Amino acid sequence: MTLRERIDQDLKTALRAHDERTLLVLRMVLSVIKNKAIAEKISDNLPDDKVIAIINSEAKKREDSIRMFTDGGRTDLADKEKEELKILKQYLPAQMSDEEVERQVSKIVSVSGAKDFVTAMKAVMAELKGKADGRIISDAIKRAFNE
Repeated sequence: MTLRERIDQDLKTALRAHDERTLLVLRMVLSVIKNKAIAEKISDNLPDDKVIAIINSEAKKREDSIRMFTDGGRTDLADKEKEELKILKQYLPAQMSDEEVERQVSKIVSVSGAKDFVTAMKAVMAELKGKADGRIISDAIKRAFNE
């Protein structure tokens, strides 16, 4: 079963259960997926890696909103975004821990022989894209060059 099919099934389940929040989030994700497929002129399902990229993008939007709402003292809106983020994360692959990222960054930087941040970032992202947050990877690379 593709990720898109899993989202469709979960949408039907949420519809039967009258789960409004999940229903709203999954409809939004399916809409973005459909728009991306139209933009790329793909008639059938997008591959799972593109669907994951879409969901990851939506999750990052929620994380940014949570940060802004919390800073602005709007915990009610932050809580709403946290619920949506929790739903989205169900469809993302497991993320690497900070320690795992540090080890992988050190290994990739030493093997690639990167001398600057940009070169190292390209090499590391080629290996870890989708497995860890870009901010965590960036911070780990900065620490690797400061040592």
